[in-house]
Amino acid sequence: MSAETSPSIRYPPQNHILRHLRLSHQMRGDGTLSATMPVLDDLADGPLAEGGWLRLGALATLVDSVAGHHAVLQVAPDWSATLHLSTVLATRATGEVVTARCSPLRVGRNQVVTETSVIDEAGTEIARSTCTYARLPRRDDTPVVDSTARENTVDYREDDELDPRPPLDDYLRITPVPGEPRIELPMHNRIRN
Repeated sequence: MSAETSPSIRYPPQNHILRHLRLSHQMRGDGTLSATMPVLDDLADGPLAEGGWLRLGALATLVDSVAGHHAVLQVAPDWSATLHLSTVLATRATGEVVTARCSPLRVGRNQVVTETSVIDEAGTEIARSTCTYARLPRRDDTPVVDSTARENTVDYREDDELDPRPPLDDYLRITPVPGEPRIELPMHNRIRN
């Protein structure tokens, strides 16, 4: 089955972490790509009103989504996979939303390298990330991405969002290991690519 006749596969699927984080991707006419994520208490290491910082896991997921989206657009009709992601968290976020802006550093035949800056509503850079993606040859089950769209907004929200919204750790079924600096995270559809 060719890319033209492959069925369109919705990405991310329903009940996926990208939807739970309430991400929104924006592509502008000049080809720049950014994503926003609300600053919510369950995404922080403590209550935001008491000075809590956004957790690195939530920020890294935001970065991987926007940089990965960029990589997919560069390698279409193929797909991409994260080879390396490094994020440095510099300060706590202020305001209700953070924005991740992705810029290409290198677009090669087999790899895409990006840099992403995450800023808060005050315009302060709270984190910076570098990511490397590998090109994966198209398969029959590869999602179809419109790489010709030059201006659009895609909201990754749950269609049937749970009310009240479960905290991230509960949603992902994260279990701390008592007495160890380790967590257990079962493989399930909410985190699969």
